[in-house]
Amino acid sequence: MNKNNVKINLNKRNRIIDQFLYELSLGLSECKFDIKNPLMISASGGPDSSALLLGLKMIYRNSNKLFVIHVNHQLRGNQSYKDQLFVNDLCDHLKIPLLIKNTPLKCKKLDLISNVEEKLSHSRYDLGAKSSKKNSIDTLVTGHTIDDNAETVLLNITRGSYLEGISGIKRIKKINSHENIPAIKIIRPMLGITKNEIKKFLKEMDLNYRTDSSNIDISFSRNRIRHIVIPELEQLNPKFKKSIFRLSENASSQLNSNLPLINNLWNSQFLSIYKGKILIDKVILNILSLDIKNQLFLRICKFISKKHSISSDHLGMIQKLLKSSKYIKFEINDNLIVENFDSKIVFKAKNMEEITPFPNIFDYQKLNVPGKAELSQHHIIQATIYKKSLKYLSGFQMETFLDLSKVQTPLFIRTKKTGDKIKLLGMSGHKSLNHLMIDKKIPTIWRKNIPIVVKNDRIVWIVGFPPADWAKVTQNTTKIVNLRYLINDTNESPVF
Repeated sequence: MNKNNVKINLNKRNRIIDQFLYELSLGLSECKFDIKNPLMISASGGPDSSALLLGLKMIYRNSNKLFVIHVNHQLRGNQSYKDQLFVNDLCDHLKIPLLIKNTPLKCKKLDLISNVEEKLSHSRYDLGAKSSKKNSIDTLVTGHTIDDNAETVLLNITRGSYLEGISGIKRIKKINSHENIPAIKIIRPMLGITKNEIKKFLKEMDLNYRTDSSNIDISFSRNRIRHIVIPELEQLNPKFKKSIFRLSENASSQLNSNLPLINNLWNSQFLSIYKGKILIDKVILNILSLDIKNQLFLRICKFISKKHSISSDHLGMIQKLLKSSKYIKFEINDNLIVENFDSKIVFKAKNMEEITPFPNIFDYQKLNVPGKAELSQHHIIQATIYKKSLKYLSGFQMETFLDLSKVQTPLFIRTKKTGDKIKLLGMSGHKSLNHLMIDKKIPTIWRKNIPIVVKNDRIVWIVGFPPADWAKVTQNTTKIVNLRYLINDTNESPVF
């Protein structure tokens, strides 16, 4: 485009133009955006962003609240430069300030097939966020269409995505600040408009546009879906893209209706977060519906793995764990590990694998009864005396109840030694600590740090196990000692 030859009549109106402007205005309303506010437009020079840019100018008219950003990743040589010139000339003609970012994108050869689109998208959003912040703008608008949504949903389905993948592209997307990138709200007001409607609008407005030659390269999965799969599906249903759009809206509605419960679960006691790990009570999980559980697992994955995602196959594997009491560990992706225990499921980052939840105990630590022993700044064993009462005998995994007359005071805390054996409550004979920990599937790295309470070096209790049989509470017990292993003076604890 040469700016001296541009002939765009912003006052031109007919049925096609009016319909497009109406749909765009409706889209802005559905994005909950007030046109009195400033807006940063992401423009590539293609038909979608060109129609968006022109349509917004016609809606805003003489407003000085429109800004445009064009990112040139220099992936297509001279063609990329011509895209930049086109956007520059169009903005100059429409009298809209333009910000140009020349940012070469470094991609590995394999990325050109699998990940380049995602990298381009993240890069544009980050640059758009920075530029918007500098101009006191908090909203970035993109030209995603109903066609883009259909392609995205089909891509997600082929990758085994869950309900979130079927929900497709969101009209409103809030990106939190990260790595010196400010927070930004992204809106997509053309999400209900088809590419054919866009091209008809541009034709009526006598506006040409740039064509990205890479969009016809079917080595890209999205292009194969665009040029091969969708045309076949449209033979079965000419309104296939709009049908997919309605499906996406229904999926989004379902996800949104689940959010209050998900938020309550996230903040409840049945889910605890400890040093980057998330521990969940399986008893509560088993009474939740399938979609609630999956949505909760997806949130956990994003919390731990950040940009990583999990497929429906992984969700199915996690669901199976709920029925097992055995210790099972498997990797979800490059940065997420799931561990199954008898009563809990643990999600953790892969780099947490060698971290033990127990402190280092280098010598005997004294434990007065009543009283407490601080094993570290955050780890405590607390001893409390009660008069005998059945209500104190329920217990949980990290506490035990003993006969005070048998254990006396003081007690001491140490870690396991070679040759340690114990007869646990309910066992018929003694068993070595090594075998007990192996049977309970306790990770090897944890075993050397597990606190052990002793009386004259005779084992009274191993944290996470029942008490020693010789120290048990009986009908003749008059006073009970409750020992509890705590982290930060709370009930939060590691699990076996």
